Parts: sequence; C-alpha cells; structure tokens
Amino acid sequence: INLCEGAVLLQLPGLDEEEAGLLAAMREHLRAEIRSAAGALAFDRYMEQALYAPGLGYYVNGRRRFGAAGDFVTAPEISPVFGKCLARQVGEGLDRLGGGDVLELGAGSGRLAVDLLQEFARRDSLPARYLILEVSPDLKADQRDLIEAQVPALLPRVRWLDRLPAPGFRGVVVANELLDAMPVHRFRIADGAWQELFVVEHEGAFRDSWRVPESAGLVAALEHIWPEPGGRPADGFHSELNLRLRPWLSAMAATVDAGMLLLIDYGYTRREYYHPERRQGTLICHFRHRAHADPYLLPGLQDMTANVDFTAVAEA
Repeated sequence: INLCEGAVLLQLPGLDEEEAGLLAAMREHLRAEIRSAAGALAFDRYMEQALYAPGLGYYVNGRRRFGAAGDFVTAPEISPVFGKCLARQVGEGLDRLGGGDVLELGAGSGRLAVDLLQEFARRDSLPARYLILEVSPDLKADQRDLIEAQVPALLPRVRWLDRLPAPGFRGVVVANELLDAMPVHRFRIADGAWQELFVVEHEGAFRDSWRVPESAGLVAALEHIWPEPGGRPADGFHSELNLRLRPWLSAMAATVDAGMLLLIDYGYTRREYYHPERRQGTLICHFRHRAHADPYLLPGLQDMTANVDFTAVAEA
C-alpha cells in the first residue's frame, strides 16, 4: 500500500486475506452509517465506528495490536519497570484510603496487570480485588491467559467487568493510554468562522466535508477555549476536541466514593495543544509500526488516536 502524504511516500505492508475481508466489511458498515446520517457523518461518529463497531472496529475485531507482530508498542510491553513504578503510586493511594480495589480501564494485553500484581505481591500490598473493564472479548481472553500463566495464584483476585462498578467504589483507577483512544470532533477556522469535519462518500472513497458545526456542544466548547473572536487562530488552523471527556469523568465521579484516578497518556496543556504552530492537530494512525495521518486509509485495521488536552481533563 503506497500512501503519498505531502512529499513523503509511505510504504505500508500489504493485507492478508482476513484483513482484506475485515477492511471491506468495515467500509461497507461505514457507508451504511453515512447513508443513515443523510450523507454526511460527523467525524467523531466515524472514529467511534472505526475503533469500536461490534466485531469490526479496531479494538474489538480480534486482530493482534500490540508488540512486534502488531501495530504499536506500549510502555508495559517494553519493560516491567513501568509497572513496578506505577505499583508504588497505586500502593500509596490504597494506603491513604485504608485499603480498597484497583480498577484498570482498558488493560490491553494484560501485561500491566501482571506487572502490578507481581509488584503488589512482592511488597505484600495486594488490593482486595483487581478489576478490569475491557470492551474487547479477545483482549479479555488474552488478559486472562497471561495472568493465569504469569501469576496463577493471583487469578482468583482478578475480575472482569462489562461496565463501570456500581456507585460506592473505593480504590485506585488506572487508565494507561485510554483517553487518547476516545473519539474526537475535528474542527477548523475558515474565513474567521468555525467549521466541523464530516465524512462523506465520493466515488467509492471517504472524503472530508467541512460544514457549519452541527454537533451539540462543539461551538460552546470552542468558544470556551477562544472566548474572543479576535483571539481565534488564523484561517487554515485545524485540530480536534474531545467532547466525551467530561461525561466520562462525570461517570467516574458517580462511581467512585473515595479514590484516586491515574490517567497516563500522550498530550499537552491547552496552550501547547492549540499552539498556532500545531496547526494540523494531533490525530495519528498506526499500522504495522508505520505512522500516518489518513483516517480513511484502513478503517478497522489501523489504530487512530488524538493527543489529550490535559487542561480539559483538569477542568472536567
């Protein structure tokens, strides 16, 4: 697969038969989504479907994502040092609470869970329960297999959830590289006015369509960042905004009675995120350890993320 991006030619590996079938099914699913949206699908909905559509989305279709045979590598896959350091911080939180559970959101391969549990055991500070909230059925199976192989005596302490715990949770919540996988809205400035990105189909391919913003709350969120029209970025500036962050944190607040949230991710403060020199945003895709910026190239087969506005996290 050759993708011309500016003056750079990226050479991506070809697809096997199973991947080609998944790609074709995902593209047809997205075409149906576009048709149901009267021909123009808000980008955040496109991203949500590309990542999470049941059976087809990148995180739920059963493909290998982590390690040398996958698309990217995360810190826990490189070294147990990450988990050992994190276990000390989690342990401090549990000590201050007088005990409690650990809840890991999106546990990936299960490597971080193994490293945390091993370090908890070594320090004689195991939590009452180690809970994992995971949306991917195949990742749940991988996590269970790895924990059973690496720390079999601790498997009874681990429990998998399909949704957030009921209100009253006490403990530490760990989310490593979760926020950057939330769908985002994309926006730009054109002739001094806000525009929102929608996805349309043209001659069988997905294309950008910039329109007057329609998504609820988008303009209000943009005017919160740039309250004065004269302070808006110059024409041509485009970036992204996560409108799901505040509702997500509200749901966490309703769940946690007492605890600590450890949110670990790629991102910036708002001033850095929307700096004029970062005028093309932060959205990036990964496929077999190649990075590119075309969200329409391999939907369902490529990871798609946007960096985190940590000022928005703090405000929420």
